Amino acid sequence: MIAAESSIDPEDKDLAFAEPWNARAFALVLALSERGLFTLKDFQGELIDKIGAYEKLGCIRTDEEYYTHWVEALTALLRRRGLLSAEAVSAMEASLVAVAAATREHQHDAAYGPEGKLRVEPLVVFGPGE
Repeated sequence: MIAAESSIDPEDKDLAFAEPWNARAFALVLALSERGLFTLKDFQGELIDKIGAYEKLGCIRTDEEYYTHWVEALTALLRRRGLLSAEAVSAMEASLVAVAAATREHQHDAAYGPEGKLRVEPLVVFGPGE
């Protein structure tokens, strides 16, 4: 188990996420990059491809749409590198949909402190065999 450190300041007033899962997706990309699974430039290229394909049909209007492409880019990058199978992605998607429906309100309440600011907790990433 490795605790991922980041240069992102959680008190930065300009760093805001509409939903807790947006912050988690952002943090996951940073943590996996810091672990050396890919570079941020690799991720950026994949994200540009995903957004570019979508924008042929229309523009991104919400944070949810943007971070959905963020997760799609991460998934595609991990699959291409052999770190995530298609079956694992399908199983995770089904699980996430079920959990999100049951816990959306709880996640929102738990993610925000009493002053209404998004709490940023330390992120722990497990590597292969850990």
